[in-house]
Amino acid sequence: MTNKRPKPEEIVSKLRKVEVLMGQVTPAKFFIFCFLKLVLLLRSVYCEVELIYRLIE
Repeated sequence: MTNKRPKPEEIVSKLRKVEVLMGQVTPAKFFIFCFLKLVLLLRSVYCEVELIYRLIE
């Protein structure tokens, strides 16, 4: 079974929706939002590194 990765456009769309919903930002919400953005960034970087590693083999 393969995991389907979201397309970059889908990720951007979801992040924009979250930004709109966050309207009234509290420090806790801001921290959570930044943390989630970081997680998505690290996941995409990991996927790219994994792809490059497969190409090298």
